[in-house]
Amino acid sequence: MLYCYGPAGDVAHWRQELAGTLPRAGHEAPPLPAGAQPQCTDRPA
Repeated sequence: MLYCYGPAGDVAHWRQELAGTLPRAGHEAPPLPAGAQPQCTDRPA
């Protein structure tokens, strides 16, 4: 993996990933806000 550090905001997701504390997408993440669409993760046909 390649990490490029660019401080933007208060959350350092790369640190969470390296520490093993980043929530697993779709499993441990909080629910989406009302009206939001989930990211498409299906492979194209």
